[in-house]
Amino acid sequence: MNILDYINDLELAVGRSLRLDCPECKGSKTFTASNVGGELLWNCYKAGCNIKGRTKLRMTADDIVMKLNKLNKSDPIIRAPITEFIRPNFITYDKPIELVQWCGQWGIDPDHVMYDIRDHRVVFQVFSDGMLVDAAGRAISHRLPKWKRYNDSGLPYHKGSGKVAVLVEDCISAYVVGGDDRVGVALLGTSLSELHTVFLSRFDKVIVALDPDALPKTLQIAGKLRSCIPEVRVLRLSDDLKYGKTTDLNELERLIWN
Repeated sequence: MNILDYINDLELAVGRSLRLDCPECKGSKTFTASNVGGELLWNCYKAGCNIKGRTKLRMTADDIVMKLNKLNKSDPIIRAPITEFIRPNFITYDKPIELVQWCGQWGIDPDHVMYDIRDHRVVFQVFSDGMLVDAAGRAISHRLPKWKRYNDSGLPYHKGSGKVAVLVEDCISAYVVGGDDRVGVALLGTSLSELHTVFLSRFDKVIVALDPDALPKTLQIAGKLRSCIPEVRVLRLSDDLKYGKTTDLNELERLIWN
């Protein structure tokens, strides 16, 4: 069977997903196919079946109208165009010794962050296609709230490169796990938005690794992502990834490479 012909015959509209019996291994309801923004993605999650893939579609005029209508009815954060974040004067590239020391505790290069003078926060920058579009600040002191978002882009903080994403809760964890062969992606919370899903759909594999006390949310998010991403794995942590526990990091490496 030509799997691409099979997927095309489903005639999936933009934003639609189907769960079906696998045409290859015949597994019951183990095969998913999705149309995410004009890109077809398919995957069978039955053990031993390696059917998965993605391909771009030429969107019809009706598809484009449908997508725009859907976005216009969605959250304003998703609807609004993503524009450059103009750094306010109280966010600076100058770092006090307290920030440098705080960064040292987590293995963060101080040159990769900024400093909020007003709220005494370390500020992680959110980029889109090389443009600064948002920022997230983490209090160095006991100031509440602990985390603060400076713009409404809705995009996650991310660090690293490659086709594997490791989905975590906060920027520190994303920074710690990001590297040359994986991208740390911070939800900045435990809720998965439509914009998060669109961002993650560019990866071949996503490993969901939220904090141990968020396991139910981890499983829920993984279930949602499986409808539009070829491979989704769950990392059951014994501690937050940013603490670098050896058993957790070893299991992460295994999931990335297997």
